[in-house]
Amino acid sequence: MVMFISAVPIEVTNIIKQFNELEINADLYESSVVLSSESVRKSVNSEGVRTSIYPFMLQDKAKDFKEKYKEKFNKEPYFAASFGYDIIKLVAMATNGQSMSSDEIAKKILELKTFSSLNGEVEIKPNGEIVPQMFSAKVVDGELEVGECKNSKQ
Repeated sequence: MVMFISAVPIEVTNIIKQFNELEINADLYESSVVLSSESVRKSVNSEGVRTSIYPFMLQDKAKDFKEKYKEKFNKEPYFAASFGYDIIKLVAMATNGQSMSSDEIAKKILELKTFSSLNGEVEIKPNGEIVPQMFSAKVVDGELEVGECKNSKQ
């Protein structure tokens, strides 16, 4: 198995294209979640490549948000759209619309303990870490075949 970690999406697609052009037969695993986007999977022959995905990218998650996003921007939302939305929602919940310092906001966020995000229920850890579940997936017939959850206590 060959695993690669990239900083930008174009690196992922270029590596996959080069493996295909050179006819290198290897199991590929990329960690950037870029293949969670259907348009990216279709732009390159990513069949069989394993990737990481957030629940937001699964078909049954956050349908209302995805529909409204597509209506407004005329394209499917990329996984990062969920994080931007969730950050604004989290700050709004913590502050109740009141003006406060960044230290006060951080304290209020920690007091919430959990947060219902577009990626599902997320624990807010005492150290401030907020990490949604991630899943392993494999591209099969251009679609994501979901595997196990990578960071769940379940």
